[in-house]
Amino acid sequence: SNGYVYIAGYTRGTMVHAPSCNCGQYNAIVLKLDSSDGSEIWKYQFQADLYSNTKYNSLAIDNESNIYFVGNVNGGAFTGNSAFGQGDFFLAKLNSSGGEIYIKKYGTSGGDEAYALTIDKNNNIYIAGTNYLQKQGNVHSYNDPDIFLSKLNTDGTIIWTKQFGTNQGENPTAIKTDSTGNIY
Repeated sequence: SNGYVYIAGYTRGTMVHAPSCNCGQYNAIVLKLDSSDGSEIWKYQFQADLYSNTKYNSLAIDNESNIYFVGNVNGGAFTGNSAFGQGDFFLAKLNSSGGEIYIKKYGTSGGDEAYALTIDKNNNIYIAGTNYLQKQGNVHSYNDPDIFLSKLNTDGTIIWTKQFGTNQGENPTAIKTDSTGNIY
């Protein structure tokens, strides 16, 4: 977006010049690079508590150049958030300079993971992931995950969540919206 390349993943170390420390075993990271020469513009390292692991899974940029990324966290919690269940997922929003706007944690009493993220033309956020809890009216595989799809506003507030499943396990790998509002 705008001549930049974004790399996201996780590290077991401390990234030089990252704004936060390596507190957990794994920490999600985002780097912004200049596409003309690959030079680093900034990097961000997610900070969780000592007993947490955070891993990145998907990244998207809205039409105001804010960067959103989702991943999974297990173990303890991070500042301002508590653990919901066996595993939870997070949504982080950074401004175009790499400044943290928010990090929010979501989950149920079961295991929850976010794998895919997209943003529509109105800056609505869509997250696809898995959970292990049966939702009302859905078929659920009791030993395998079902897919969930959540729509959130730019503040990270959930507008709605849908669950899809069979008596077998399902995992999403990608999500995309088009210019007419369809979700794929």
